Amino acid sequence: MFKHIQIGISTYIASFSFIHKHKLYSLFLIPGLLSLLLLSVGIYLIFSLSMNLSDYILNNLNLNDLPIWALSLIKITLGIIIRLISFLTLCVVFRYLILIVLSPVLSFIVQKIEYIQGYKEQSFSFTQILKDVIRAIKITLSNSVIQIGLIVLLSLLSFIPVIGYICLVIIFIIECYYLGFSLLDYTLEVKNYNVKETRVFLKKHRTLAMTNGIFFYAWLIIPIFGWMIGPIIGTIAANISVNKILRENESSQALSNS
Repeated sequence: MFKHIQIGISTYIASFSFIHKHKLYSLFLIPGLLSLLLLSVGIYLIFSLSMNLSDYILNNLNLNDLPIWALSLIKITLGIIIRLISFLTLCVVFRYLILIVLSPVLSFIVQKIEYIQGYKEQSFSFTQILKDVIRAIKITLSNSVIQIGLIVLLSLLSFIPVIGYICLVIIFIIECYYLGFSLLDYTLEVKNYNVKETRVFLKKHRTLAMTNGIFFYAWLIIPIFGWMIGPIIGTIAANISVNKILRENESSQALSNS
């Protein structure tokens, strides 16, 4: 458990050195632009829909008899509340949506860094990239459904005194685990792990997935900048950590066979 946490932390730190050593700064360009575009569209939709929702609510409350100052105050307050809730919803949805939108780029990046480390020959196959993308989307959506179900259940239990605080911690751990799961899967897919084998691997190394997810979660707290570079750093760190574990497993197996 603690070993995998240590690997998760050390490889995340190592990902920065890896990026600098191999001059991979250009990898941030397309994901960064896509993240910024997705964020811009999301914010635009939030403000447009929240404005319409605010007007709809006000029109159905029959507040015309109120003084102008009171009506204005209600409009401003309601608008702020709706926009705040909408923005928080965007932050929750964005972390999964960005992994889906960036699937083609993240799959390509994993193949590139696998080649740099000597684990894979450099090649580009549109068919393979498409398969990787479809798989990544399926896993992300599947994990999202499972996660939402668990969070809803724990949210209901959170109303119970004392247990509520424990539930909040568990919800955070679940979110980090599934975020790390998605990032680690890009590497496992390139290494020809099927979905069942991936789930077995990540069940055995769940603390590694959770640690990677915690760092990714931390990047998402940083508005715009963190959202633009977090997925790339998380994917590279996940790749380095998986390769480290596989090398250690091979060394242990070689020793046991000798």
